[in-house]
Amino acid sequence: MIPAPSPIVLSARDKRAEVSGRVLTETFRAPGLLLPPHFHEHANIALTLEGSFMETVGTQPYEVNPLQRDFSSRWREAFQPVREDCG
Repeated sequence: MIPAPSPIVLSARDKRAEVSGRVLTETFRAPGLLLPPHFHEHANIALTLEGSFMETVGTQPYEVNPLQRDFSSRWREAFQPVREDCG
């Protein structure tokens, strides 16, 4: 499957705001949601406050879940193919 561009905001629960030329987005993903291969047109940082997900960037899988410091983060380059499996 060829990755397609994907918006970060996918549901009515998601929120988006522009602050000083940057976009801040709060998203919610249901457990078990599988997002097919896609890419984002802009680089972004994912901060996970609760729950976890497995993200595959290219062919490299990464588990993203809250750490003892209260959150987990993951940097994503623009146009990198990613796939997300929400836990």
